[in-house]
Amino acid sequence: DSIDVLADSVRAQIFNAVNESDLVLFMVDVRVGITKLDQQFARLIRKLDKKVILVANKSENQSDRQESYEFLSLGFGQPRTISAKTGYACLSLLDEVVSVLPTPVRGERREERPIRFAILGRPNAGKSTLLNRLLNEDRAVVSDIPGTTRDSIDCDFVVDGRSRASAVLTCRC
Repeated sequence: DSIDVLADSVRAQIFNAVNESDLVLFMVDVRVGITKLDQQFARLIRKLDKKVILVANKSENQSDRQESYEFLSLGFGQPRTISAKTGYACLSLLDEVVSVLPTPVRGERREERPIRFAILGRPNAGKSTLLNRLLNEDRAVVSDIPGTTRDSIDCDFVVDGRSRASAVLTCRC
């Protein structure tokens, strides 16, 4: 019973993080393929009508990258193949995240609000590794043991000397 209560609380946390986000990085493990949990997350995100970047992690080699096309069926377009472990394509992913920022109209002074994005995916997909890679520091504990990160992690990104993005890592389901 206590496990069910915990699972419900975690699901609520995930829903809140995604609902408050401007962007969702939906992370999948290219080596595992589509799981039922990936499909459940995809249904949840589609209901919330959020902008989504599908991230196929653990794409260290070309054969892994070719396997990423199976994730098209999740309905979020072509997956961005990365390797959070080696850093392959992580900077271009961060550039894409930053490009989502609204561009100010010339001559108009606007209050800058950081975009909020959530990194969502099944346990052991590499969410904590990606967060550490994007921050360029060991902010989240990384392990091969699924469920190592048990709570949401909220952190800010500084881009061009200004705080421009805020991420929420949602780690359990």
